Amino acid sequence: MKKKFERVFTLLLAALLVVSMAGCGGTPSEPPGEEGNDGGGETVVIRVNSAFNSATVDETANGIAALEFVDRVAERTNGAYEIKLFMDSQLGGSTDQIVGGLQTGAFEMCTKAVGDFGEFMDAFMPFNFPYLYSSPEVVHAIIDGPVGDRIRQDCIDDIGIRVLAFTELGYRHVTNSKHPIKTPDDMKGLKIRTMNDPYQIAAMEALGAAVTPMSYSEVFTSLQTKVIDGQENPCQNIWTDKFYEVQDYMTLTKHSYTVQIIGISEAYFQTLPEDVQQILIEEGHNLELRNREELEAIDNAQLEELKKVMDVYELSDEEYEAFRDIAATSWDAAKEAMGDEYFDLLMSEVEKAEAALKN
Repeated sequence: MKKKFERVFTLLLAALLVVSMAGCGGTPSEPPGEEGNDGGGETVVIRVNSAFNSATVDETANGIAALEFVDRVAERTNGAYEIKLFMDSQLGGSTDQIVGGLQTGAFEMCTKAVGDFGEFMDAFMPFNFPYLYSSPEVVHAIIDGPVGDRIRQDCIDDIGIRVLAFTELGYRHVTNSKHPIKTPDDMKGLKIRTMNDPYQIAAMEALGAAVTPMSYSEVFTSLQTKVIDGQENPCQNIWTDKFYEVQDYMTLTKHSYTVQIIGISEAYFQTLPEDVQQILIEEGHNLELRNREELEAIDNAQLEELKKVMDVYELSDEEYEAFRDIAATSWDAAKEAMGDEYFDLLMSEVEKAEAALKN
């Protein structure tokens, strides 16, 4: 009960902060009221609080797909609805601020990595098992199957956010400023930033890292000032946010696969006309597909660029298994939180996807 009270209190504080930000100069005005939804010609603005980097959004797979989503919604609604991206976390970067802002109506949509929701709910837990997914195709099978359906419903039930699309950034890798990482022993004592998810934290701690969760917006400065030694992220973030300027070493650990959501407040979604709801659902699905089409080529290209400016080490199969065997000890806690039935469903779906790839 105490934990629940503290969480609600934190959300209320975050909501008040976001609302106060929305009243300051440089932030968006309120969208049109109901009279703007009746075909009278006034555009309804749907605001998206996003961590996309405005300078590089068109260089990333999920950014390219999101920009196309914006255009398609405007086109299909004949300009009656405008999806407006407020990038660079203009309306708040922490998960508290995002959940609070959606719940109070300070904005209507968000983009956010699923791992950042770990302190609020377990809905996205299937994505947080380290070393579970052998390929992007297995991730897609989970998203598109019964586990993905359950995740979507749990997200609505737990925090009132409807997932319009799952977008992907690819596998996460470890970087640091101290030394090359080739074995789990090389991780010991390194101060590593992770997302604030208990199971991802547990995996890094099992490998011997001194874990420091923090908001993504704080990572570069914390690396630069040596508050932390390293971090873990996909190639996209390491390249576009220039972590290579403050990190010398990168190891292709592929310890987890990064999934983000493009979500909309369920309360707001239910106020929209049914045809607009359907457009958002359909274009959200198209966004997923476009993201998948773009990701592999962009990820590979960014990795090649990183190899020019960092010491990049690729683990052998044996070295990879050494990391996996240790990090996978964190599965026990996640399994206990999920329950046997849900855990068994997840593992069954992963096995089915693996088998389908072999056929």
